[in-house]
Amino acid sequence: MLNNDKKYVDKFIGGTIYQAFLNPFNYHRWHSPINGTIEKAYLQKGLYFTQVNSIGEDPSAQEQSQAYLTNVETRALIFIKADNPKIGTICIMPVGMVEIGSCNINKHIKPGHKVKKGDELGFFAYGGSTHCLFFEPNVIKKFKYKKNNFVKLGQIIAEVNE
Repeated sequence: MLNNDKKYVDKFIGGTIYQAFLNPFNYHRWHSPINGTIEKAYLQKGLYFTQVNSIGEDPSAQEQSQAYLTNVETRALIFIKADNPKIGTICIMPVGMVEIGSCNINKHIKPGHKVKKGDELGFFAYGGSTHCLFFEPNVIKKFKYKKNNFVKLGQIIAEVNE
């Protein structure tokens, strides 16, 4: 998922990953979930319109293939060092699922750029997609939602350990 970037893979081992699905009718722009500084941001090209063969035809519109898709399809990787030291560094990873090969990072999202919670980071050009948030170990105390609940832009998704 993290393109074998040892610096970041090691940082997130034992941490938490939050993943959510966006259907074609959801909002498809990405916003910073925290205040912080961009450490690194780039596009990782990947496969196009693929799904894992072991599950066969996926009647849930690729829901069962999401773990596979996050490893092989086009995705953006945006690493943000949080202003809050309890959060550390996070990674936002939007993934263009299936027929979506367009992850568009805004031109100002470069190392050293300061972002505030809610600032736009980029967007998908079309369709259904998924995204992941990576947290270092011992950052997340508990999530504030239940599985399959619709999460709106700006809604708090988790509590941080004190």
